[in-house]
Amino acid sequence: MSGSEGEERKEGKMNELKDGVIENEREQESVVMDTSAGNPSNLLDLLSADATKQLWEKLVLCHEIAVDENFCLSPRNILTGRDDMEHDVLNNTFWEIFEGELVKEPPVYICALYLLDVTKKVLLSFLMTEGCHDAASRPIASQIHRELDPDWLALQATNGALDLLSVGKVIIMTMASLCAPVRDKEVKELTTISQPLPLLRGICGVLSLMKADLNNFFIDIVRPHLQIDGSYEQDKLLALLASQNAELPATLAWLLVARSSLSPSGFPESSGAQEAADKSPGSSKGAEGCILRPNIVLAEAFLLLLKWSNRDMKLPETLILDVKRISALRAEVRRLSLMAAIFLVVAGDSGRCSNEGSGKPEVHLGEPERRESAAPLLPSLLSLVEQSLKTVGTSSCKEAECIEKAVEGVLALLNERRLSQSCPALPHTLAASLRGQIIDLSCPTNPVTALVESRLLGYIRTPLLTSPPRRLPPLPPALNSIASALPPLLSHFLRLCDHNRRVCGQQYARLLTQILTLP
Repeated sequence: MSGSEGEERKEGKMNELKDGVIENEREQESVVMDTSAGNPSNLLDLLSADATKQLWEKLVLCHEIAVDENFCLSPRNILTGRDDMEHDVLNNTFWEIFEGELVKEPPVYICALYLLDVTKKVLLSFLMTEGCHDAASRPIASQIHRELDPDWLALQATNGALDLLSVGKVIIMTMASLCAPVRDKEVKELTTISQPLPLLRGICGVLSLMKADLNNFFIDIVRPHLQIDGSYEQDKLLALLASQNAELPATLAWLLVARSSLSPSGFPESSGAQEAADKSPGSSKGAEGCILRPNIVLAEAFLLLLKWSNRDMKLPETLILDVKRISALRAEVRRLSLMAAIFLVVAGDSGRCSNEGSGKPEVHLGEPERRESAAPLLPSLLSLVEQSLKTVGTSSCKEAECIEKAVEGVLALLNERRLSQSCPALPHTLAASLRGQIIDLSCPTNPVTALVESRLLGYIRTPLLTSPPRRLPPLPPALNSIASALPPLLSHFLRLCDHNRRVCGQQYARLLTQILTLP
């Protein structure tokens, strides 16, 4: 077999594994999409057909596995396949009926036979990978078929000779040979149960855990492959769009707004892209003759996601699966901007806050000196402000209330510092001035907050215009106070954008070709 044939066969096997894992997870996991304002309804309308709905669920699961490093499946009961309130009702009803059957004279084994049949299928599923049995697993599979043969068990039940405790012990021995080491304790505890009903119920619980362990194991195997190329998710997206001839009007509008925001000057001043741009096929000149490249327009479009709210725009169809992630990133940008702005205001008044009313001469400090004067306050101030603003940007947050809470904390912290230096509390006029400045930071037109947010977005823009691997860009002066929070934010946003480019690159290329040919 040639090398190319070997690679094709390997790739085919990996695609089969992806299909199998996604199908298995789709059966186990019910995916609920957030259809709040901002999501394009035309794409959601595709869910009307059952076949399209299955394709959609596969796409959603594939995307979640690739984008969310912490995505995993929670245990689902092997009887009901659910873990919600409906499961509780179904599960409790089953065990009540089961208990009623066992106390009859003679006992009835309808529920028992059903449960043992389900148990057999679950145990066999642990031995199978894409329908192929490993040689080492065949003896275990033969034992499962032999001990849990439904005809043999039904015959014993008919003759009143079905010993559920003995069957349970066989199942436990099989589970012990199949479970991950992390489940050894749970399996061992089953051996201490001496009543058939609690024993079988315990077996169901541990099997549910084992099944989740197996599913999550395969998720971990597939995740790197889904992240590297994005072709599997891309194929599912293209199939979904082609099935209904779906257009992407919100995506087109989003890219048009990004292009128009760049046209007046060609590029944002902070991007540094204007000097680096060269003529290339598919590029367009802005109002002043500057070249607009597709990657620059797309980068600006991604940045718009961090500034617009759902009231201002419809989320692009190509990002519908990331509604909650984008909202969380947008909230984090707003929260960090306010934190840095508050620190700048406090640092700007640090000299006055330290000396006014203390009898000491007023000292006029430059910007570096002001930051140095406020530096001892930084850890306490950031902790206080972060706690006050932790819900900023969320649906349940009233930003004005969070700012007011932060103001009270800042004033208390400054008074505490003055008292430690044997100075009286802040004069009323200075406290009122500082309060007004901080409260005004939440206004949309506030110049301090606007400056901080502009520099924060500029910090994100620089690596967004380059390809991995990337270096962290230089930290703008206004963001020193939030320096530790920026790398995680940048990493999360870049990972989301990179994956979206890989999956939706064809759609973006087609739309940008149209957009960049416009006058």
